[in-house]
Amino acid sequence: MVSDNYGIVVDSGSSGSRIQIYKWKDPAGLQNESKDPAILSSVPQIVQEDKWTYKIDKGLSTFADHPEDVWEDHFEPLIKYAEQIVPEDKLASTPIFVQATAGMRLVPEKQREKVLKNVCKALKEETHFQIDKCDDHVQVIDGETEGLYGWIGLNYLKGKLNQYDPKVPISDHDSYGFMDMGGASTQIAFVPSNAVELEQHKNDLYEVSLRNVNGEIQRWPVFVSTWLGFGANEARKRHLKNLITALPEGVNYDKDGDSTYDIFDPCSPKNMQIKQELNGITYEITGLGDYKTCMKHVYPLLLKHLPCKEDPCLFNGVHAPTIDFEKDKFIGVSEYWYTANDVFHMGGAYNFKKFEERLKEFCEQDWEQIELNFKNKQYGSNIPEAILRDSCFKASWVVNVLHEGFGLPRIGFETGDLSEEEVEKLNKQDTEHIPFQSANQIDGADLSWTLGKIVLYASSQVPSNDGVPVGVLPGESAQTAIGSAVKPTPSVAATDSLNGYFAMMVGVLLLAFLGYGFFTKKFTHSKFLPRKALNGVQASSIRRFQQQCSNKISSKLKSFRHASMVADEEATMYEDQLTPKLPKRASSASIPQNANFHTLRTRSTLNLSDIQSEVPQFARSTSANSLPGKIGSSAQLDKQGLHFDFMSKKYNKYVNRSTSPNRGVPFPQALGLSSGSQVELKTSIKSKASD
Repeated sequence: MVSDNYGIVVDSGSSGSRIQIYKWKDPAGLQNESKDPAILSSVPQIVQEDKWTYKIDKGLSTFADHPEDVWEDHFEPLIKYAEQIVPEDKLASTPIFVQATAGMRLVPEKQREKVLKNVCKALKEETHFQIDKCDDHVQVIDGETEGLYGWIGLNYLKGKLNQYDPKVPISDHDSYGFMDMGGASTQIAFVPSNAVELEQHKNDLYEVSLRNVNGEIQRWPVFVSTWLGFGANEARKRHLKNLITALPEGVNYDKDGDSTYDIFDPCSPKNMQIKQELNGITYEITGLGDYKTCMKHVYPLLLKHLPCKEDPCLFNGVHAPTIDFEKDKFIGVSEYWYTANDVFHMGGAYNFKKFEERLKEFCEQDWEQIELNFKNKQYGSNIPEAILRDSCFKASWVVNVLHEGFGLPRIGFETGDLSEEEVEKLNKQDTEHIPFQSANQIDGADLSWTLGKIVLYASSQVPSNDGVPVGVLPGESAQTAIGSAVKPTPSVAATDSLNGYFAMMVGVLLLAFLGYGFFTKKFTHSKFLPRKALNGVQASSIRRFQQQCSNKISSKLKSFRHASMVADEEATMYEDQLTPKLPKRASSASIPQNANFHTLRTRSTLNLSDIQSEVPQFARSTSANSLPGKIGSSAQLDKQGLHFDFMSKKYNKYVNRSTSPNRGVPFPQALGLSSGSQVELKTSIKSKASD
């Protein structure tokens, strides 16, 4: 009989931590005992039974000032809950992964590290779960990591990772695209369906490698990107700020003399009022309930005017492979689901025309009527009234991102009445091909990125002799391996800086020694050179020798200092603007001369370094949400080279510097990863909960 393996993932978000408990059949046992080709040609099947999840309120970031309380006040009840589910004889072999997200990203680095250290220390001392290395199991992950996990979890639940034939071209493998919109950011992850697009944009794609139970590798070229500041809540903040800053100076908008400026918001229900303060001035904002005007105000928030390196261009300067919505299928979670389902009762298959009608009706209602509907429980049972205040804007933002941002076609929009063919196409869409739908569950199973994490891990535990690592490989031009199980070494910028200071100290000491030897009579008489030997020619030769030494040392010091200054300057330049306390990335000195900047750029904001000469008015900026790298098992990777931490955002930042002279350094070798339970991008699969 094949034994069960267990794994635990704790999703530590901004509002609380949720523990997810999973199990799967031991892959080694299945290889020996199973004869079912469907099982053997699929990733390990993950099971999460009812009540195998538990949440505790209060975000992990709230312990920044008192990390010593993180066990008793936060993790203890989560662990006690898990210990009631995982069999006692399986505790020591059950890995636990704490994956912190948005809230912890904003905590200053020193405080964040203290919190993570205390979490790991408590888990090691107070539990029997498997924790090999703290950096492998307790991490802060970024938006693109969530996107990759989400894509894996979604396609596992939809059965796209089952019965995978590696001999079939990837363009013939069906998959679903993943969209996620939270309060602060939005993500997308998908496999281009067109073979031409796959080839043209291979440097933009991550190769996600999973392993079937029979040991065969699944390879999926996935595009993933995240946009910080483009979540529903952050977009709402930017919208309100735009309303205020658009007011002309010198004009008094205090209409009733109450020291409050009166302005209007087309994206709020009619006559709904809120107050906002900016620069010491209070603004009373009254809703107009004007849907069409709202859409005109929302569109600029996408920053579509920012240029991309090449077409096609999505928004905020992010280039991506072409999305063919006649073939590609996407499922949206989080805000895509909550707004559509709880407020408009339209979760599931998305129909723009019907959704727009419902959205327009809601936005143009008087706020008093909406409040009355809320009291009569016409909206979702768990939705608070405060959510309704933002629902008109949030739904408009979702429509804007889907159609203007990602290019989802509007059937019949701004083309007058639909033709008979268009009506027939629209009706068939509901059953034949649904390009986008929102969801919270797939066939009764919760759709969570934590599932993707455990699918990846379980897949990495499948025995194999082919030497191919499970994980993520970037485009061809970036060959650096990065593993989340590896603790990063100091950045190149920091290393260059230390080298510069060390060389400076050595140089100063050497100069002092030479000066003392050649200019101090006592030293010259007794130890260095006899006085009689110091004739004119010898003295001149000594002075020339001294000058040559001095010039050489000075030149060496300048080169060290220049390298240090350049590295530090570039590392600072690419600091994440939205999370300024995160560690600096490494300088671009670690990029090989033939590197392709297009592959190595981050995607959440545009780096304009390659087009700065053409568009000098744009400032260069980039966020820390994309890094090419490979994550694999320790057995196949060399232990030399720079270390990175893909999952916890402790990785080094790359930029292209191939055009800069005398700045190349040897490209780092592949990394060595820890053995045992890795936190690399490892695959696992989830099956339906057993009855």
